Amino acid sequence: MPPPPVKLAKSAAADLLALPEAERENVLARLQEVALTFGSPHRHAGLGLRKLKGRVYEFRASRATRAVFIWREGAIWIEAIGDHQDVLNFLKSHKA
Repeated sequence: MPPPPVKLAKSAAADLLALPEAERENVLARLQEVALTFGSPHRHAGLGLRKLKGRVYEFRASRATRAVFIWREGAIWIEAIGDHQDVLNFLKSHKA
């Protein structure tokens, strides 16, 4: 089965571009791993992937950087990329 498509919200695209190049590459590599393993808990065990609420998930791209995504319409929609506080801010401001 092919991996689900990954889509980037405009705000997440801006977050990604604001990262240093090395961190940006790390986020993209981890995102590819998440897309390949999403839905198979044993395969994504080391990615720091966890469900936050409803259809909202996060994964760790590095020790400090996280990406928040929503599983919607058979796709992974990246909504925010940042640190732990950015994740909390996203959860406070969005209902999913």
